Amino acid sequence: MQRMNLLASLVVCAALSIQPAAADTPAEIQSQAQLEAYLAANAATSPLAALSPGARERFVMSLSFNESGITSLDASDLMDELTQEQILAVLALFGPRALEHPPPSHYLETRAVEKRVAHPKEIGAIERRYNEFYGDTRHLARGTDLARAREIAAAFDARLAGLFAPAALRRADDHELRLLRAAVRRVAMQTSQAKYLDAFRAVFAERVRRNLVSSDDIATLQGLLLAQHRIGDARRIAYDYPNAKLAQLPQFRDSLAPGNTAPTVWRVDPAGRQLTRAAIDLAPPTIIVTANCQFAKEAAADISADALLGPLFERHALWLVPAPGIEAVSDARDWNRKFPRAPVAMIYDRAEWSFLPDWQLPQFYIVRDGRVVDSVNGWWRGSAQSRDQLITALRRNGLLTETQ
Repeated sequence: MQRMNLLASLVVCAALSIQPAAADTPAEIQSQAQLEAYLAANAATSPLAALSPGARERFVMSLSFNESGITSLDASDLMDELTQEQILAVLALFGPRALEHPPPSHYLETRAVEKRVAHPKEIGAIERRYNEFYGDTRHLARGTDLARAREIAAAFDARLAGLFAPAALRRADDHELRLLRAAVRRVAMQTSQAKYLDAFRAVFAERVRRNLVSSDDIATLQGLLLAQHRIGDARRIAYDYPNAKLAQLPQFRDSLAPGNTAPTVWRVDPAGRQLTRAAIDLAPPTIIVTANCQFAKEAAADISADALLGPLFERHALWLVPAPGIEAVSDARDWNRKFPRAPVAMIYDRAEWSFLPDWQLPQFYIVRDGRVVDSVNGWWRGSAQSRDQLITALRRNGLLTETQ
């Protein structure tokens, strides 16, 4: 159950963002009012009834709509609690757009690690606190991803931090322990702060004690260590847990001078076996693309094939994905093999790139002298409107002439 970038996703991909539909695209549930009416009339027979009460509450909480229908949903609980057939039945409630990128089921692994559940038919006290944390952080105020990370950390500290002492974790049942693991993994990946890594390690130790530790637990711990640049500790995880069969970590080459102040990236070699840290000169005009999601891949494919944009992006663009540990190195390697005209680099640390207002996917930033001067948000596959908006911004900033 490799979900190394799922939390990077509650940012975007596992919380499915859904492309606006054509006006004649049918969808069974297209608004909050229709959702409420449906739930009132079909509480016992809906595909949602297969979810546990707490998971059902969270899923409903995650849904967003606009005038075109559903715009986003969080599939995490569907993945954990439902079979693939059940996941598809739930998504079908919201029409064809929700079915475009169905997530995989992890139902069998969830069953394997939830052997002792005290409240299978109700929302217990710990799950209630988790759902309050989820509600606090599902629809955060607009702002930078760094600001949202601080909000997530504040909500975690207020709602859940007191539950991570070893004695408190021993009192949690297996289902509650999984939820606490999900919460602390989210805040640890969003903030890369050591105290949240320590809290994750406390949950990890309790799952080891119960013989419930999964390959995903082990991969997540390794990823959190990598995100904090604790490469030696991350490498030891693979030796300590050989049965997890973690992919071999690449070599990390960092020869930058200690006084470097420029933002930096890890450049991935073609085989994905070596990462080399490099400083980026942002004095010249540069197009920075924040990537790593399905929609960013569609942008890379369209732009690489575009006679006008392809050559321009090869000369001036820097495609960025999150740091190793938040993003899998193998994913960056595979991206570069698929899109050689739009290769990605992995950032060293989000704090170095704090001049980027937000890490939406994909976001096109036009940067000059280390400062964002313009931006364009989003890309829909094959969309003339997306292309026109980008070209307009490039012309506005002198990267294209008015005749191009």
